Amino acid sequence: MLDVLDRKLHIYRMPDTDGYQSEMILSEELTIAPLGRALKPESYSKMAAMVNMTR
Repeated sequence: MLDVLDRKLHIYRMPDTDGYQSEMILSEELTIAPLGRALKPESYSKMAAMVNMTR
């Protein structure tokens, strides 16, 4: 989640029934990179559909 006002990036990983096992808050001075390989193009439409379902 991007906090535009405070200029921070909130990263949540490893979802669990009680929330997330890993939560990080990064300031704008830091650099990030993907952990795994890139998604296949067909995965983008699946992800978009999942995001739209939660809105």
